[in-house]
Amino acid sequence: MADGIAQYTNGVASSLLVIGYRCQVRVGTSAADAQVIGFVDSAEMSKQIQTQKAQVLDSIFPASIDAQAISVSGRMTGFLASPAVYRGTQQYNGGGKISLSSFNPKSSDFKSGKVVSKFKYLDFYDEKKKIIIGWIDTLISTGFTITMNGGSYVKANVSVEAIDMSSGEDYESQTDAEE
Repeated sequence: MADGIAQYTNGVASSLLVIGYRCQVRVGTSAADAQVIGFVDSAEMSKQIQTQKAQVLDSIFPASIDAQAISVSGRMTGFLASPAVYRGTQQYNGGGKISLSSFNPKSSDFKSGKVVSKFKYLDFYDEKKKIIIGWIDTLISTGFTITMNGGSYVKANVSVEAIDMSSGEDYESQTDAEE
């Protein structure tokens, strides 16, 4: 089997699945110094490429299509922060301390002109396979929701916008071999 091609059983590529408790959320200035800040039930990242079409007379098809801009957004659903993030004592390389308010800034901070927290790098890391599932570059929180369910942890849903994202070379090149 070629690298990057999954072996499917009943339509599911078992080793390509990431289970929430194995999917760590890490922040840093790069993958080399990223630190775990919590776990996530599910996450999604989206890159939209805005285009411009050149239409010509007497043709229903465009003469050309060009990329004009890129927008990147993401959402972490069921984010369970590490104890250090809950306490506000988690250190971020070159960026001070991380707390839940890093993702949920106070409205008064905007009124007083304080800078909103930005992270240079955030990734989703599969601790079992030791691979980066995906990463986001230079992000800012754009939405925050607290979810409470009986018999479960209090979790957060966090929306972000970013400059860039990728599915990560580790994830793209993995094989289906279980370790």
